[in-house]
Amino acid sequence: MLPRGLPPLLVLCLLALAKGEFVPPDPAPSLFHRDELPIDADTMRSLSAQLVLLTADAKQGDPRQLRAAAQLLAVAGRLDPANTRVRTLQQQLVREDTPPTPEQGQLRGARSETWKTVAWLQHQEAGGQGQLLGALLLDALHILDPQNPLAAQHDPAGEEARWQGVVAPLRSFSSAPETPQPEPTGRPAPTPEPPAEQPVLPPPKASTIKLREGSLRAPFFVHDLNGRLSTQIIPLALSVQDDENADSLSFVLSPSFPSPALGVAQERVRSALLSLWPDLPKQQLAILSTNRQRYGAQNGIAISGPAALLLHSALAGKPLRDDLLLLAEVEADASLKRPGASWDYIAALRKGPGGRLLVSPDLEEQFKALIVLEDPDFFLKYEVLVVSSLETALNFGSPGSDPPGLLSASTTFADLRAAANGRDVGQLGALDSVRSRLSSIRATAPYHLSAKMLLLQGAGAKRPTHLDRPLLALEIDRALAPTAWIHAADIRSLDADRIFDSWETCRKRLDRVEKFTDPNDRVLFKQARNLADELRTLAREIKKSGGTLFNPSSQVSLLLKQVQSAQDRLSRATAAARGEPRPRSSSSDGQ
Repeated sequence: MLPRGLPPLLVLCLLALAKGEFVPPDPAPSLFHRDELPIDADTMRSLSAQLVLLTADAKQGDPRQLRAAAQLLAVAGRLDPANTRVRTLQQQLVREDTPPTPEQGQLRGARSETWKTVAWLQHQEAGGQGQLLGALLLDALHILDPQNPLAAQHDPAGEEARWQGVVAPLRSFSSAPETPQPEPTGRPAPTPEPPAEQPVLPPPKASTIKLREGSLRAPFFVHDLNGRLSTQIIPLALSVQDDENADSLSFVLSPSFPSPALGVAQERVRSALLSLWPDLPKQQLAILSTNRQRYGAQNGIAISGPAALLLHSALAGKPLRDDLLLLAEVEADASLKRPGASWDYIAALRKGPGGRLLVSPDLEEQFKALIVLEDPDFFLKYEVLVVSSLETALNFGSPGSDPPGLLSASTTFADLRAAANGRDVGQLGALDSVRSRLSSIRATAPYHLSAKMLLLQGAGAKRPTHLDRPLLALEIDRALAPTAWIHAADIRSLDADRIFDSWETCRKRLDRVEKFTDPNDRVLFKQARNLADELRTLAREIKKSGGTLFNPSSQVSLLLKQVQSAQDRLSRATAAARGEPRPRSSSSDGQ
């Protein structure tokens, strides 16, 4: 420990030379009011575990990092008093033992989740105690992870007061470098004692599969037995089998899907599971059955989210709810994100039976579009919950594991569902009594997206009435999907009746989209309408020709080229509106 009263510049110099010395935090004084935090008990436990992981990575020779470790352990112990790793790690640091180094995947996951929590806690909606917790975390994280952009928001002015009586000041974590004293003349230097042997820690125990079967529903592009492609809600069935050739737990699809995308999804799932489990079981292969329908290439790696949740459930021994659905891809750090074809998947969900639907945070804007499209019933049919990580998805998706806030909110939501039976949901959302209950759901479960959207539905003039430009572009693509076949059609295969049918379907769909088009986006919509009109002109010209073969210079041939060019121009325009580099492939009929 450095003596008090030294000049600041000298203190900094001595700290640079000093050896780190861990001082455990005092567990008695209050840091924050746990019962006033805007996060549920399950999230507190998860955050506590993440903070322990980050602490174990602190550099023992660095006084500043040791103090940051003490700060995180002080918070972790108060968030979850039952977390025995807090006390174990404190004892190791006091003894100067080297804690087991966390795997990089686990560290990335812990950092990602912790910073997401800090970002949320800084908002006004988090309340005074939530913002205090965010400031406490920033006091440590700006030292342990200074590269994160949020680290710049650290408030050094209030740090001393926040930790008064809990974590010792920085000088206490430093022992001044010892100045060697010369031995008296004629006396030999004492023989140094051999360094104490560090205990050899056993390797982490391999995880085991606790559930060998499971199921989960999710929307995908699939091919039926006749090869027809459509977007449907598919029941994924998990079956784990012994396989001597499997080096580490992985999954395959049945029917099989040989594609590079599957390899990417498999690696993504493996990395996500390794961030949560120390060592995956070996010689185990998980087979995911897609109900005899073949997984479509248009899905990309959308299977990664449902596959990861099913395997995480199997490893944890926590079965999933019968009514559970998931709309998310998984990242390598076990966080969740929007699948590429999410708007198509939402369209399939709109025709589904309902249930508890878990979605990634970046999907909120697309779900808000359902209010624009006058489909508030969706948010009563489904209880939509936002989940940012695989761990939260498992907690929200397992029977009996709802945290207290969600348990209360879900009970109130079920009562609203029962009361709304047969009534107009749009009008229901404007009733004061209903809005009061929806607000209580949001207060106890801020991630309850159904409650948030139903409140938006009844918000009067604040209810959105126009689609954002990227979503308008997606709706235009879906409206014109039945005409995609014409783009590659040979002139000899053109059939007037089929073109008329395609035009009629597109015209009806565009009529529905038009009422939700913002005046600023009328040019894009008119381009789609003009294409539909050109289709009708082409069909009429084919009828006039009497169905004879067309030569390359015929009017039909010229009109066909005109339609195909218009399709190319519209595809480029909608891709630009979505902010994507290239046009979307027409993967289904848009139904």
